[in-house]
Amino acid sequence: MNWEDIIGFPTGVLVNAMIKKVELKKHRDLNTSELRLVDSADIQQIQLLASINKPMANIEPYRDELEDYTQLYFIRVLISTERYNILYKSIGKLIHQLLPHHCIVITQSDDHKVNHLSLASKRLHKQLAEQRVLEEVYLSECIGSDSPKEFLDALTYGQAPKQNLKVFYTYYIQVLKNYALVTWTGEYIQRPDYVTDEYLAIAQQIKVAEEQIESYSKTLKLTTQMSEKVALNTDIHALKQEVQLLKEKIK
Repeated sequence: MNWEDIIGFPTGVLVNAMIKKVELKKHRDLNTSELRLVDSADIQQIQLLASINKPMANIEPYRDELEDYTQLYFIRVLISTERYNILYKSIGKLIHQLLPHHCIVITQSDDHKVNHLSLASKRLHKQLAEQRVLEEVYLSECIGSDSPKEFLDALTYGQAPKQNLKVFYTYYIQVLKNYALVTWTGEYIQRPDYVTDEYLAIAQQIKVAEEQIESYSKTLKLTTQMSEKVALNTDIHALKQEVQLLKEKIK
Protein backbone atom coordinates (compact mmCIF):
# COMPACT_ATOMS: atom_id res chain seq x y z
CA MET A 1 0.00 0.00 0.00
CA ASN A 2 1.27 3.45 -0.91
CA TRP A 3 0.27 5.83 1.87
CA GLU A 4 1.10 8.98 -0.06
CA ASP A 5 -1.51 7.91 -2.61
CA ILE A 6 -4.04 6.78 0.01
CA ILE A 7 -3.94 10.05 1.95
CA GLY A 8 -3.43 12.21 -1.12
CA PHE A 9 -1.39 14.91 0.59
CA PRO A 10 -1.30 18.32 -1.07
CA THR A 11 2.19 19.23 -2.23
CA GLY A 12 2.56 21.97 0.38
CA VAL A 13 2.53 19.61 3.36
CA LEU A 14 4.78 16.88 2.00
CA VAL A 15 8.14 16.41 3.71
CA ASN A 16 9.27 12.83 2.97
CA ALA A 17 12.28 13.12 5.26
CA MET A 18 13.88 10.24 7.14
CA ILE A 19 13.94 10.55 10.93
CA LYS A 20 17.21 9.25 12.28
CA LYS A 21 16.93 7.08 15.34
CA VAL A 22 19.57 9.15 17.12
CA GLU A 23 17.39 12.24 16.64
CA LEU A 24 14.32 10.48 17.96
CA LYS A 25 16.18 9.48 21.12
CA LYS A 26 17.13 13.10 21.89
CA HIS A 27 13.58 14.02 22.90
CA ARG A 28 13.97 12.44 26.33
CA ASP A 29 15.91 9.79 28.24
CA LEU A 30 14.78 6.32 27.28
CA ASN A 31 14.81 3.26 29.50
CA THR A 32 16.54 0.05 28.44
CA SER A 33 13.52 -1.54 26.74
CA GLU A 34 12.69 1.67 24.86
CA LEU A 35 16.27 2.00 23.63
CA ARG A 36 16.23 -1.62 22.52
CA LEU A 37 13.00 -0.99 20.61
CA VAL A 38 14.22 2.13 18.80
CA ASP A 39 17.58 0.57 17.96
CA SER A 40 16.09 -2.71 16.77
CA ALA A 41 17.08 -3.62 13.21
CA ASP A 42 13.46 -4.69 12.72
CA ILE A 43 12.47 -1.01 12.90
CA GLN A 44 13.82 -0.46 9.43
CA GLN A 45 12.78 3.10 8.66
CA ILE A 46 11.04 6.05 10.33
CA GLN A 47 9.85 8.64 7.85
CA LEU A 48 8.15 12.01 8.28
CA LEU A 49 5.66 11.96 5.42
CA ALA A 50 3.90 15.26 6.04
CA SER A 51 3.77 18.21 8.41
CA ILE A 52 0.43 19.90 8.99
CA ASN A 53 0.41 23.45 10.38
CA LYS A 54 -0.92 26.91 9.58
CA PRO A 55 1.90 27.99 7.21
CA MET A 56 2.00 24.70 5.26
CA ALA A 57 -1.67 23.66 5.28
CA ASN A 58 -3.58 26.88 6.04
CA ILE A 59 -5.38 25.17 8.92
CA GLU A 60 -5.78 27.17 12.12
CA PRO A 61 -4.03 25.90 15.25
CA TYR A 62 -5.92 25.11 18.45
CA ARG A 63 -4.57 25.64 21.94
CA ASP A 64 -6.09 25.97 25.39
CA GLU A 65 -4.88 25.39 28.95
CA LEU A 66 -4.91 21.61 28.47
CA GLU A 67 -4.11 20.88 24.82
CA ASP A 68 -1.87 22.11 22.03
CA TYR A 69 -2.64 21.43 18.38
CA THR A 70 -0.26 23.78 16.58
CA GLN A 71 1.52 21.08 14.59
CA LEU A 72 0.57 17.60 13.38
CA TYR A 73 2.85 14.95 11.87
CA PHE A 74 2.14 12.00 9.59
CA ILE A 75 4.90 9.48 10.38
CA ARG A 76 5.45 6.15 8.62
CA VAL A 77 7.37 3.34 10.33
CA LEU A 78 8.56 0.40 8.25
CA ILE A 79 8.90 -2.81 10.28
CA SER A 80 10.22 -6.23 9.28
CA THR A 81 7.38 -8.56 8.37
CA GLU A 82 8.70 -11.29 10.67
CA ARG A 83 8.50 -9.09 13.78
CA TYR A 84 5.72 -6.73 12.77
CA ASN A 85 2.99 -8.15 15.02
CA ILE A 86 5.32 -8.00 18.02
CA LEU A 87 6.54 -4.42 17.49
CA TYR A 88 3.92 -2.27 15.79
CA LYS A 89 1.92 -1.36 18.89
CA SER A 90 4.90 -0.51 21.06
CA ILE A 91 6.77 1.58 18.47
CA GLY A 92 3.63 3.59 17.68
CA LYS A 93 3.03 4.32 21.35
CA LEU A 94 6.67 5.26 21.92
CA ILE A 95 6.62 7.79 19.08
CA HIS A 96 3.52 9.37 20.62
CA GLN A 97 5.37 9.57 23.92
CA LEU A 98 8.57 11.02 22.49
CA LEU A 99 7.19 13.73 20.22
CA PRO A 100 5.28 16.62 21.80
CA HIS A 101 3.10 17.25 18.75
CA HIS A 102 0.16 15.05 17.81
CA CYS A 103 1.07 12.35 15.32
CA ILE A 104 -0.70 10.05 12.93
CA VAL A 105 1.65 7.07 13.01
CA ILE A 106 1.42 4.65 10.10
CA THR A 107 3.11 1.32 10.78
CA GLN A 108 3.75 -0.89 7.77
CA SER A 109 5.32 -4.31 7.27
CA ASP A 110 8.24 -4.32 4.87
CA ASP A 111 6.23 -6.31 2.32
CA HIS A 112 3.68 -3.45 2.49
CA LYS A 113 0.79 -5.89 3.09
CA VAL A 114 0.05 -5.21 6.78
CA ASN A 115 -0.66 -1.70 8.04
CA HIS A 116 -2.05 0.04 11.12
CA LEU A 117 -2.76 3.62 12.07
CA SER A 118 -2.08 4.94 15.56
CA LEU A 119 -3.26 8.25 17.04
CA ALA A 120 -3.16 9.56 20.60
CA SER A 121 -4.75 12.20 22.77
CA LYS A 122 -2.23 14.25 24.78
CA ARG A 123 -2.38 17.05 27.29
CA LEU A 124 0.16 19.67 28.24
CA HIS A 125 2.64 18.82 30.98
CA LYS A 126 2.14 21.14 33.95
CA GLN A 127 5.84 21.50 34.71
CA LEU A 128 7.68 20.73 31.46
CA ALA A 129 6.57 22.89 28.54
CA GLU A 130 8.14 20.67 25.87
CA GLN A 131 6.61 17.44 27.15
CA ARG A 132 3.13 16.00 26.89
CA VAL A 133 1.15 13.55 29.00
CA LEU A 134 -0.18 10.68 26.91
CA GLU A 135 -3.83 10.04 27.72
CA GLU A 136 -5.14 7.45 25.27
CA VAL A 137 -3.77 5.68 22.21
CA TYR A 138 -6.17 4.86 19.38
CA LEU A 139 -5.05 1.91 17.26
CA SER A 140 -6.76 0.83 14.06
CA GLU A 141 -7.72 -2.65 13.03
CA CYS A 142 -5.43 -4.12 10.38
CA ILE A 143 -5.50 -2.18 7.10
CA GLY A 144 -4.84 -3.96 3.82
CA SER A 145 -5.82 -4.15 0.19
CA ASP A 146 -9.12 -5.75 1.19
CA SER A 147 -10.14 -2.90 3.53
CA PRO A 148 -13.46 -1.27 2.53
CA LYS A 149 -13.12 1.41 -0.13
CA GLU A 150 -15.35 3.69 1.95
CA PHE A 151 -12.84 3.50 4.80
CA LEU A 152 -9.85 4.20 2.57
CA ASP A 153 -11.73 7.13 1.01
CA ALA A 154 -12.41 8.50 4.51
CA LEU A 155 -8.67 8.56 5.17
CA THR A 156 -7.96 10.99 2.34
CA TYR A 157 -6.70 14.43 3.24
CA GLY A 158 -9.50 16.06 1.30
CA GLN A 159 -12.19 14.38 3.42
CA ALA A 160 -10.86 15.68 6.75
CA PRO A 161 -12.55 18.83 8.12
CA LYS A 162 -10.20 21.77 8.42
CA GLN A 163 -11.79 24.23 10.86
CA ASN A 164 -8.69 23.81 13.01
CA LEU A 165 -6.01 21.23 13.71
CA LYS A 166 -7.86 19.67 16.64
CA VAL A 167 -10.95 19.09 14.49
CA PHE A 168 -8.71 17.69 11.74
CA TYR A 169 -6.97 15.27 14.11
CA THR A 170 -10.15 14.22 15.93
CA TYR A 171 -11.73 13.35 12.58
CA TYR A 172 -9.08 10.69 12.02
CA ILE A 173 -9.70 9.22 15.49
CA GLN A 174 -13.38 8.88 14.60
CA VAL A 175 -12.47 7.21 11.30
CA LEU A 176 -10.50 4.57 13.23
CA LYS A 177 -13.38 4.03 15.64
CA ASN A 178 -15.85 3.49 12.80
CA TYR A 179 -13.42 1.14 11.08
CA ALA A 180 -13.39 -0.98 14.25
CA LEU A 181 -17.16 -1.40 13.86
CA VAL A 182 -16.86 -3.04 10.42
CA THR A 183 -16.38 -6.36 12.21
CA TRP A 184 -19.87 -6.00 13.66
CA THR A 185 -21.78 -4.21 10.89
CA GLY A 186 -20.08 -5.62 7.80
CA GLU A 187 -19.62 -2.18 6.24
CA TYR A 188 -17.86 1.12 6.86
CA ILE A 189 -20.09 4.05 7.75
CA GLN A 190 -18.98 7.46 9.00
CA ARG A 191 -21.39 7.98 11.89
CA PRO A 192 -22.00 10.89 14.28
CA ASP A 193 -19.49 10.73 17.13
CA TYR A 194 -22.07 9.89 19.80
CA VAL A 195 -23.44 6.97 17.74
CA THR A 196 -19.94 5.61 17.12
CA ASP A 197 -19.10 5.70 20.83
CA GLU A 198 -22.43 4.07 21.72
CA TYR A 199 -21.82 1.24 19.22
CA LEU A 200 -18.27 0.72 20.49
CA ALA A 201 -19.58 0.42 24.04
CA ILE A 202 -22.06 -2.22 22.86
CA ALA A 203 -19.28 -4.04 20.99
CA GLN A 204 -17.28 -4.14 24.23
CA GLN A 205 -20.29 -5.60 26.06
CA ILE A 206 -20.54 -8.30 23.40
CA LYS A 207 -16.86 -9.10 23.74
CA VAL A 208 -17.13 -9.43 27.53
CA ALA A 209 -20.22 -11.64 27.24
CA GLU A 210 -18.60 -13.89 24.64
CA GLU A 211 -15.49 -14.27 26.79
CA GLN A 212 -17.75 -15.28 29.69
CA ILE A 213 -19.52 -17.82 27.49
CA GLU A 214 -16.17 -19.32 26.53
CA SER A 215 -15.09 -19.49 30.17
CA TYR A 216 -18.35 -21.14 31.27
CA SER A 217 -18.14 -23.61 28.39
CA LYS A 218 -14.65 -24.70 29.45
CA THR A 219 -15.82 -25.11 33.04
CA LEU A 220 -18.84 -27.10 31.85
CA LYS A 221 -16.61 -29.70 30.19
CA LEU A 222 -14.85 -30.33 33.49
CA THR A 223 -17.93 -30.34 35.69
CA THR A 224 -19.39 -33.64 36.91
CA GLN A 225 -22.12 -32.36 39.27
CA MET A 226 -25.48 -32.25 37.48
CA SER A 227 -26.67 -29.19 39.43
CA GLU A 228 -23.57 -27.26 38.40
CA LYS A 229 -24.04 -28.31 34.77
CA VAL A 230 -27.62 -27.07 34.81
CA ALA A 231 -26.58 -23.75 36.34
CA LEU A 232 -23.78 -23.28 33.80
CA ASN A 233 -26.01 -24.16 30.86
CA THR A 234 -28.60 -21.71 32.12
CA ASP A 235 -26.00 -18.96 32.40
CA ILE A 236 -24.59 -19.75 28.93
CA HIS A 237 -28.07 -19.64 27.40
CA ALA A 238 -28.82 -16.29 29.05
CA LEU A 239 -25.51 -14.84 27.86
CA LYS A 240 -26.12 -16.02 24.29
CA GLN A 241 -29.50 -14.31 24.32
CA GLU A 242 -27.86 -11.15 25.66
CA VAL A 243 -25.27 -11.26 22.87
CA GLN A 244 -27.96 -11.66 20.24
CA LEU A 245 -29.91 -8.68 21.57
CA LEU A 246 -26.76 -6.56 21.71
CA LYS A 247 -25.86 -7.47 18.13
CA GLU A 248 -29.29 -6.31 17.00
CA LYS A 249 -28.57 -2.89 18.51
CA ILE A 250 -25.33 -2.44 16.64
CA LYS A 251 -26.56 -3.14 13.11
